[in-house]
Amino acid sequence: MVAAMFRRKRAKLEIPEPEPGDVVVELEGLRKRFGQQRVLTGIDLSFRYGETTTILGRSGTGKSVLLKHIIGLMHPDAGSVRVFGHDVCHLGRPQMEQLRMQFGMVFQYAALFDSMDVLHNVGFLLYQHTDMSEDEIRQRVRERLDMVGLGEIEEMMPEEISGGMKKRVALARAIVMDPKIILYDEPTTGLDPVTADTINDLIIKTGDQLNATSIVVTHDIASAMKVSDRMIFLHQGKVHVDDSPDAVRHNDDPLVQGFLRGDASMQAELEEGD
Repeated sequence: MVAAMFRRKRAKLEIPEPEPGDVVVELEGLRKRFGQQRVLTGIDLSFRYGETTTILGRSGTGKSVLLKHIIGLMHPDAGSVRVFGHDVCHLGRPQMEQLRMQFGMVFQYAALFDSMDVLHNVGFLLYQHTDMSEDEIRQRVRERLDMVGLGEIEEMMPEEISGGMKKRVALARAIVMDPKIILYDEPTTGLDPVTADTINDLIIKTGDQLNATSIVVTHDIASAMKVSDRMIFLHQGKVHVDDSPDAVRHNDDPLVQGFLRGDASMQAELEEGD
């Protein structure tokens, strides 16, 4: 009986093969607080396969916290997170690990392993979770580096490459397992405008090539306007606007326009009135 229970716990998680437009992530009534600070105060959102969504809002509105709930690094105080139909909060550790293999994550500051060369940074998940040979891993890593516009830099260490190259290596690592969902946390932070635009192009390119769902947290309005199929604006832990880039650009809501223009005085005045 114990063996049977163990087999059930280790049972393979069924991940359906989504079609373009299928809902792959669904959040219902999501709430999260840290002490007395309410960060998410009732989020209802769904994300569709093949769609690129940017999430905007001032610092502290819960954008990165939202990403952490989607990938299961945090659990909500109330509400649910469903990915490919599975309730993330009710998965055991083995099933959660299987589910995370469907994700790629690009962190704000690349988060490369300083002690590893580019090959082992990009190929990390392949070494850890597959039976691929060394030659097969090297080939896959080269293919993913080619996808992000990098040449044969596998033997280089992170300290030897520029900030923009680190971001591209981080993206190559995120897509090495051909994920169905790619999460980006401030992907253009700290980059000059030209390098930032290169990253924007790569977000579009990799999303199209993998037909992946991309969810991008950003403060970069130009980036959001370029890469988005859909833009979500968070305010005080709730969805304030959910619309196309063109509709957001022409939205006459003072809160939205103040954010798009970076008008601190307008933002402060509006929030005092809330």
